[in-house]
Amino acid sequence: MRHPSVRSFWLVASVIATAGLVGGLLSTRPTAQADDPKPAYVGADACKKCHFKQHSSWKKTGMAKTFESLKPDVAAEKKTAGGLDPKADYTKDPKCLKCHTTGYGTESGYPAPPAAGAACTPAEEERMKLNQGVTCEACHGPGSLY
Repeated sequence: MRHPSVRSFWLVASVIATAGLVGGLLSTRPTAQADDPKPAYVGADACKKCHFKQHSSWKKTGMAKTFESLKPDVAAEKKTAGGLDPKADYTKDPKCLKCHTTGYGTESGYPAPPAAGAACTPAEEERMKLNQGVTCEACHGPGSLY
């Protein structure tokens, strides 16, 4: 049988080791600092690199597919029930895009539609692809600092 002070020593040592491990893991997580660049939306595929299981699960949800419901003849019953024209294209309607995209109208999120007659820039086209639907970043914030 061990002496009580030996057991106490190992208990204290294991608590310190656990605290050090947890502290070390937490300190490696990026955090926003005053001098850090502005956080930017990077798209769900960037999150997939580390969170494959969560990304795979998310892809099956209505959140991932919500942008698709803005297209003509998609989710017709729901649109009709909501008083919307199921044949209309709502993919450029700002009232819909605020909830059916991520980071709508922000510098790095889904861009607001260009003025009538204007075309999207290649950078805006890329941001459109990255931020369609309610992605990870809609709840967790822009992922560029991760």
